[in-house]
Amino acid sequence: MSNKIWAIVPSAGSGKRFGGSAPKQYTPLHGKQVIHRTLERLSAVSELSGILVGVAAETDLTLSDPSTGRLKVETYIGGATRSETVLKGLKRLIDCGRGDEWALIHDAARPLITPELVSELVNSVGFDARGGFLAIQVVDTLKKAKNGRSLETIDRGQHWCAQTPQLFPVGRLFDALSAGKEKNITFTDEANAMEFLGYAPLLVQGSRENLKLTEPEDMIFASAILDTQEKTS
Repeated sequence: MSNKIWAIVPSAGSGKRFGGSAPKQYTPLHGKQVIHRTLERLSAVSELSGILVGVAAETDLTLSDPSTGRLKVETYIGGATRSETVLKGLKRLIDCGRGDEWALIHDAARPLITPELVSELVNSVGFDARGGFLAIQVVDTLKKAKNGRSLETIDRGQHWCAQTPQLFPVGRLFDALSAGKEKNITFTDEANAMEFLGYAPLLVQGSRENLKLTEPEDMIFASAILDTQEKTS
């Protein structure tokens, strides 16, 4: 299996929970669209060979922003769901003869990822075919609820919050997502698809700074984190 890695950034979603006139990934963050900040960070990862961005058909995304850096960034038309968008990106890699290489899937709305964290993921997985992903351990007390009332407390020691990037072999991930599509299963992330086929991906310690923009108030936290990162870089 080759050790070449290609980033796939699904960016075809509408981000309904975020609100606003445009999807969250096209919202300005300190003067740049969120997606351009995400691509800027990925482009600085030395282990990557290129970046594919899956966009909605009506999106006019300009990737000539100089911040995208050293790597070639290509767009393609995504699907109705995240899984379909990633699947189309994988199919593109397979059609180009890259089925035995690796895909690093990263949320367009996680602009605060650092190249160092991505490199840590790559080094930790070590091209083990089961793959792996960034995650952080749950620190809050977990409750099981019904009808708005707490039924019991769940042991948080065995629970993690998944992040991206997630790193898997192109061919295996394509097979996993395809199997789910055939059975009309909605996967919440790529690791979910791999688990469906019986693989146990590696959990690699992520960072709470690797925030995913989901709600409008997340922009406040992202702005503060970005300020701190820029001051310490």
